[in-house]
Amino acid sequence: MLLIILSCLALCIHGSVDTTPLAASLLGINAHTPTPKSIAFFHNVGGFSWIRDDNFWANIEKTKGVYDYSSLTPYFHAIRDHNMGLISILSSNNPLYDSGKPCFSEDCINANKNYAVALAQEFHDVNVMYELYNEPNTCPDCPWATNASLYAHITEVIGSALHAANNDTLFVGPASGNTGYQSDWLQEIFEGGVLEFFDLVTIHPYRSDGPEMAYKDLLQVQDLIAEYAPFETTNKPMLNGEWGYGATTVGGELKEAELFVRVILITTSTTNQPSIWYQACDPDDGDGAMGIVNCTGPMGNRTFTPLPAFVAAQTMVKAFRNDGRAFDQDLDEDLGMRFVRRIPVFQNGVDTDDDWVLLYRANSDNGMLLLVAWTSSDIQHVVRLPAVYQQGECWSQTGMLGEVMSDICHDPRGLHVEVSSAPVFLTRIMPPSEKSQKSQKSQKSQNTVVIPPRVCTTTVTKDLPFCNVKLDHKERVADLVSRLSHDEKLAMMDVGQAAVPRFNIPAYHWGNECLHGVVTNIGPAKGATIFPQPIAFGATFDSDLIGDIGEAIGNESRALHNGGIQNVKGVEQYLNCFSPNINIFRDPRWGRGSETYGEDTVLTSKLASAMIRGLQGNNNKFVKVAAITKHYMACKSTLTFFSSVSLSVSLSVSLSLSLSLSLSLSLSLSLSLTHTQLRHSPFFFCLSLSLFLRPRCSLSLSLFFSHSHRQP
Repeated sequence: MLLIILSCLALCIHGSVDTTPLAASLLGINAHTPTPKSIAFFHNVGGFSWIRDDNFWANIEKTKGVYDYSSLTPYFHAIRDHNMGLISILSSNNPLYDSGKPCFSEDCINANKNYAVALAQEFHDVNVMYELYNEPNTCPDCPWATNASLYAHITEVIGSALHAANNDTLFVGPASGNTGYQSDWLQEIFEGGVLEFFDLVTIHPYRSDGPEMAYKDLLQVQDLIAEYAPFETTNKPMLNGEWGYGATTVGGELKEAELFVRVILITTSTTNQPSIWYQACDPDDGDGAMGIVNCTGPMGNRTFTPLPAFVAAQTMVKAFRNDGRAFDQDLDEDLGMRFVRRIPVFQNGVDTDDDWVLLYRANSDNGMLLLVAWTSSDIQHVVRLPAVYQQGECWSQTGMLGEVMSDICHDPRGLHVEVSSAPVFLTRIMPPSEKSQKSQKSQKSQNTVVIPPRVCTTTVTKDLPFCNVKLDHKERVADLVSRLSHDEKLAMMDVGQAAVPRFNIPAYHWGNECLHGVVTNIGPAKGATIFPQPIAFGATFDSDLIGDIGEAIGNESRALHNGGIQNVKGVEQYLNCFSPNINIFRDPRWGRGSETYGEDTVLTSKLASAMIRGLQGNNNKFVKVAAITKHYMACKSTLTFFSSVSLSVSLSVSLSLSLSLSLSLSLSLSLSLTHTQLRHSPFFFCLSLSLFLRPRCSLSLSLFFSHSHRQP
């Protein structure tokens, strides 16, 4: 419990931070042999923020221990100068080692490590993710394709060396190819410990069917990552490192453009990380015309002719930027759009998997909204969105290739959008009166402190190490804990956590109940949304829906905290949720079955995982609200009616393959005492201590004491 308390204190220190990345910053392209000219074109004309490319070890180390960076320097520096990101693929072979074959000896592996470290040190001022090989699971000549332990060993050698040389270096992988993310190979390397060294997980979810079919696969990989991630990592990020469709295989360039947009939308909305389309140029490598521009002329001085997919990229980035600026100008972060959620679309009361509507909101929350709508079906049709804002409100429409379409407005039944396989972008048209109100509110907020003062706002604390945002979270928490007295630490062990006035740490109540909505005391007009009881969640069998509900609850709880709302005792309580309830409901005499998802352990695991993801958010650094599953504590409440001392010990282990519920261990110790001289009614006392070792592991110890007089 103390660890959870301290973690949430760190949340209090940080205050309100929306760390969802700006959607316009996530678009990437796989560019074979990029040059400063091609990088400038894709950034300034196409709006791309990420480039992925191979770097060849043999071109860099031609003499053992001597490194020549001349083949990389021009385009690495172009990446830096355009403020872009680069995924640089480390190669596995060099004629100087293992006869030019992919590394298998320790000598070659160590040389491979040295080459990677040399790159990271040379280009320390470039935003680079170093990726461990390309599709190692499909490489016919690579020993690790059938030897996961060898790949895990190489990951440890190179990853630990990169992080030791520069802790800011990002090391990613495994770039598993084709169906590698669905195979045993991925699980085997996770079991081998690669997630301790990879900062992000990259996969290549190629498929012959539509990109929407990858959505649940991506969630399954996220669950697998959560199962094997190290203790200190709650949500290790995942990104699409390579995926594309060829125009010649899907029916033409316009169909490729549709799939391009849908691939980027599906992957970035699921992972909130960059997404890389394969590839940049046609003709290149005979890949079925997967490029988005025609490239002519000699390498280094090519001419680029945009294809429909490139135009679709421009349309998408323009909508996400929302600032009217040219792509070579800095993005206005206040106007830039962030992904919020997928909006369910119902047909005859049933949520359809074919229809997709994604909601984005301007970073400044100034009322500017963006919807992107399409269907994976081949049949064009109209969908109704009853819950999107209000009657009479209108939205402008832009087609996938930038064509201006007629505005649409709400009628009494909602917003009706015509969808096809080509995504359409809808931007909310703000009424002039609302624009004025938003402007006044923005000006007022510049001079008004809405959030109560926090720990690091006082002259006493602001210069202390735990208020230094440049330090690691662990360092900051450790420094704060070291300054707390013994009594102050003990006071934090109670559900009603006492304030620490000398550090401006407010009192906090941990009993925030939000199983199906945040419990508040501010009235129905201002209170939080109330959803059906969790037992009804179980009846849906729909983890996506429960994830959306968890997201809504988490957003509202965080909003209540950010708005300074307090409970009836005038104490803050909205940075955590006592939710979900993962008890298995198999005996109605318990009386609290409505709080659970039912009697099935697998269903409970899936729905609880989705709820936790929604509550906590999917950012690797910050937690929106801390989800605290219950009830790990158990008290044996049987009263005895004879003069004796009884001792019972029960041990239960619950295992589930989920994001935040991989292993829970509960130990319950019950002690019942009676005494013949006691002449009052039976009573009991329950003392519990819960130690949350990490977000997915908890140890609870409960002591239950009861006594009664012997019945005559």
